[in-house]
Amino acid sequence: MNKYLKFGLVPFLLVSNLSFASQEFFKTSNNLGHQAMFHFFNSSLEIEEGLKSKDINIQSKALIACLVAWEHADGINGIETSSMFMDIWVTNPKLLSTWFYGNSVKKERWFETQPFIFNGLSEIFGTGHAKDLRDNMIKTFKSLEDPGYGEEKFFKEYIQVLLKVEFHGI
Repeated sequence: MNKYLKFGLVPFLLVSNLSFASQEFFKTSNNLGHQAMFHFFNSSLEIEEGLKSKDINIQSKALIACLVAWEHADGINGIETSSMFMDIWVTNPKLLSTWFYGNSVKKERWFETQPFIFNGLSEIFGTGHAKDLRDNMIKTFKSLEDPGYGEEKFFKEYIQVLLKVEFHGI
């Protein structure tokens, strides 16, 4: 067990240090995307609470903060921002899908990042959690009643992407 803890601790410390360095860079940047990341990092606890809210307005505000940050993020920051809102795919998939299904660039980028996101979730929360989330997402998408044509096509494509995700975890 200690061996696995060491392997998990080192990447966590590296990510934490990189995240802090990124925050300082984002804080002083004159780029709106960088500012979105800075505010995401500084408001992450508030955003997490907002994502859990049953109030659609509070949840939407938190989700928009995550999505704007995700859109401007890359690498580890993209995984960190997206991992915060993955549960929304199960609790309110129609709300979240509207960000992606009408924009092919966002959609394709989202689909391409799924292996990285789920492997990141596996490393943080365990492979069982990541697989359960993926399976619950698929189940939710299949059970949606009367999605619009654009949404229906999006969810069918997303299911195919999710089914191809391979898990490499402990």
